[in-house]
Amino acid sequence: MRSQTKMTANEQSTNGHQLPYERDFEAQKKDVMAVLNLLQMKREPLDHGTTEELNEMMNKTLGRRRRNIEATNRIKSKSKQCLGSKDHQHLEDMDKENARKRRKIEFINEKFEPERCSSNMKKTIVYQCPNIGMGSDGCVLPDLPPIPEILNIIGKCSRPFEKQLTFSDLERSQNRLNFNKEYVQGALMPVLKAGEEDLNVGIPVTVFDCRDKRYSMRLKCWDRAHALNGGWNQFVDDRKELKTPFEKNVDWVTVWIFRHKISDELCGAITSRRLDTKDPIKRNRKTVVHHQALKS
Repeated sequence: MRSQTKMTANEQSTNGHQLPYERDFEAQKKDVMAVLNLLQMKREPLDHGTTEELNEMMNKTLGRRRRNIEATNRIKSKSKQCLGSKDHQHLEDMDKENARKRRKIEFINEKFEPERCSSNMKKTIVYQCPNIGMGSDGCVLPDLPPIPEILNIIGKCSRPFEKQLTFSDLERSQNRLNFNKEYVQGALMPVLKAGEEDLNVGIPVTVFDCRDKRYSMRLKCWDRAHALNGGWNQFVDDRKELKTPFEKNVDWVTVWIFRHKISDELCGAITSRRLDTKDPIKRNRKTVVHHQALKS
């Protein structure tokens, strides 16, 4: 019977068949691992055999490109010989026009991308309270935390969000990292188990920092205020070991909440970066910062 032969999505996944979104997630994880491996290769010495293979690949690639250019030039020269003087002049005019257009495009790119200019133009960055998946400066946040040691244990993962550290976040008496309600509802709630995990009671969370160090915290809600508390002060104190202690307003943290692939427990990852935001950035308000572009 058709009703007996049909299988639900959960039954298919338990029988060893990956669902489409699971395949996409695994492919994305492999891409992240490949990028991290390439970054690590910068610090690893290569043996003589590997160096020779890389040089041979480079020579083949460059040689193929050079041969293509030479063949194109030969075709152009033969076509010019077959054409009359008027047609030959027309081709030269077209080449000059194309070169002029290329120079115009390069000028436009330099005009709207100051970091590519060699002059001392000022670069303007607009900071604003970021949406889920976006940084305050408009950059796209990575879907997975850039911590190689934990990539293999990540199951279902929330979308990342970035938060500016405020005075209350670094106040030791509070010992908590406050979250915006929109972040919790849009990013964290889809990862929680409905009916089993209650934010009002508090949910244990194992949080990893950029060095793969673990912290025991709780994800909790107080009077519409959502926060990670418990081990937050220890997280802030350990930051001093890196000789870059957290500072209010200028330091931003990116948060991921995910399920452990084996134990299914709730986990989190927090990374940070420093920006030129010296004042608190409010909702629906932008802060403009002018940077002096570096000479190329």
